Amino acid sequence: MTLRSIPDTIEALRVIFLRFEQALDPEYDQAALTELKRIILDRIAELESELAMTVRCAHPSAAPFEAPQVAPGSAPSHKVAQEGGSTAD
Repeated sequence: MTLRSIPDTIEALRVIFLRFEQALDPEYDQAALTELKRIILDRIAELESELAMTVRCAHPSAAPFEAPQVAPGSAPSHKVAQEGGSTAD
């Protein structure tokens, strides 16, 4: 058996969900149908979250907390304090 990729699994679950909704028998247990829908949608959400984390880890530049960049030509604050001169002399 070959494992599907995460995007393929997400797409397959969406297709199953749509086909499932189209073929619903109104006589079927509505509580069981609601629970099955919830399970499918929760699994899709888990896979989308896993995919997002995989992409984020693969592309470090996409990380939400990046170190602040110093503008070209600007001096670090400790240099400014040393070079700016002090009036305490």
